[in-house]
Amino acid sequence: MTTRTNLVPNPSFEVNTTGWTADNGNKGLGNTSGAVSGSTVATYTKNTTAGEGVLWTTANWAVTAGEVYTVSAYVRASTVARECRVSLGAYNSSGTWIGYLTPNTAWDGVANTTTTSWTRLSRTFTIPAGAATVEVDIVWPNCGASETHNVDAVLLEKSATLGAYFDGSTPNAGTTTYAWTGTAHASASTETMAGVTPVAATPEKS
Repeated sequence: MTTRTNLVPNPSFEVNTTGWTADNGNKGLGNTSGAVSGSTVATYTKNTTAGEGVLWTTANWAVTAGEVYTVSAYVRASTVARECRVSLGAYNSSGTWIGYLTPNTAWDGVANTTTTSWTRLSRTFTIPAGAATVEVDIVWPNCGASETHNVDAVLLEKSATLGAYFDGSTPNAGTTTYAWTGTAHASASTETMAGVTPVAATPEKS
């Protein structure tokens, strides 16, 4: 049996934007055609000043130096295509902001979004010394004033590889099952892949 865990408690924004905060702008919900997961996505609308825009998790996770995490999100521009990146922001043991972590691959997870399709961004990080907790950050480094961008299907795993997106509401398929660890759309989720039980060989007749 193999289990994956999506640590993000509200990864597909089906009910609300609880657990997420907007910097230099406002968060909201959008019912957009072709959502990656479910039918609702998060919207980020920049304030009236151009510059960096960030949508980030208010929850953060305890980490240990040397651990490896992979984070991903689907992004789409609603008004104007812009560069976007997915990252992990770190704090030390005193709760002081350290900054965005350096990914294992320098430009992995950075792309120019489009207004016509979703782009999946991903980055893998090895936790450095001094980092005690991390948050997920969706960052538009050069966002235009009053622009709107969409985010959906966020995944954070303690893993060195990127896996397919899932949450607790993903439909079960065969021997693979999905569940929320607590309240639906407000807790982590798991994907459990049941192993195949070996069948004992039948002895040959002599």
